[in-house]
Amino acid sequence: LALASNPASSFQLLDARKIRSLDRSFDGIMCGFCLPYLSPAETTALIRDAAAMLRSNGILYLSTMEDDPDKSGFKAQSSGKGEAAFTYYYRAGYLTDVLHANGFTLLDVSRKVYSGRDGKTVTDLLIIAST
Repeated sequence: LALASNPASSFQLLDARKIRSLDRSFDGIMCGFCLPYLSPAETTALIRDAAAMLRSNGILYLSTMEDDPDKSGFKAQSSGKGEAAFTYYYRAGYLTDVLHANGFTLLDVSRKVYSGRDGKTVTDLLIIAST
């Protein structure tokens, strides 16, 4: 779908934990909702790797679900179908601390709050940072 919408671009399906295997630099890296499936150690490594791969003034986009990390665990899919997946929750402060520790400057931190399938409030956390 991405290639059909942007035929002049290149796309590759890749494990977020192995982005260094691309062995090149970028102006921007977009990590849309992969953090819920990465442990804090893997998330820290991803941010560190992104910092090493971004050119000067490069942009990193991160999105995840914000909540108490103690609530992390196996969660049903939002569709209500399929197997449960282990989902990690993050606090903005944790992620911004990791970003700062890896040389990023925060450009924007925003949240989108909505009602989940079970009626509980869900908060999506969106962060844009620059090298």
